[in-house]
Amino acid sequence: MLVFLASAESIRIMERVRRVLHGARRCTTATMQSASAKGMAYEALVATVLRRHGCELLPTAVSMDGGIDHLGAWAFPDSSSVRVATQCKHEGKPTGVTYLREFEGVLGKLPLGTIGVFASASGYSLYAKRFFLQMSHPAIRLTVTEGDGVTEFDINPPARRLVPKLIPGTMFVDNAHILVLTYDGEVLEADDN
Repeated sequence: MLVFLASAESIRIMERVRRVLHGARRCTTATMQSASAKGMAYEALVATVLRRHGCELLPTAVSMDGGIDHLGAWAFPDSSSVRVATQCKHEGKPTGVTYLREFEGVLGKLPLGTIGVFASASGYSLYAKRFFLQMSHPAIRLTVTEGDGVTEFDINPPARRLVPKLIPGTMFVDNAHILVLTYDGEVLEADDN
């Protein structure tokens, strides 16, 4: 469990900074803890959704993660697998390019062949999408929502070279298009085990 302890003075300073940057809503230790709990719940959702597609993730130690939320491996039907590292953002507005720039810096410190998976609850800005495609480290960009699972999937050229058989597609189910991931033409099953 993450516990945030702050002195009354540091809370006042953080509140002043927050007011200047974000308006007048009061920021308290309780709201900071609530945001932390919301973030951790989203990280758990991302791990659950990706597990349905063959990706096993373990959370990192909060104080030592360098922005990485999970480490793990994505296993594919042909018995191949790749190392993955995730970063998850649960915010009310589309994820901006700054987060992806920071993510690329962290990916540069991971072992070669590791694919970064960035998951956002609210999609991405146009500039973030453009930057993502130019990243030099292998990465996958996802939008993951609680009700719908993976609703957006993109893979940059370095990651495409590592997993050329991983392809997004759509299926028509119950009068709606849903995103599916395929590997070498085989749908990665979303079973609930």
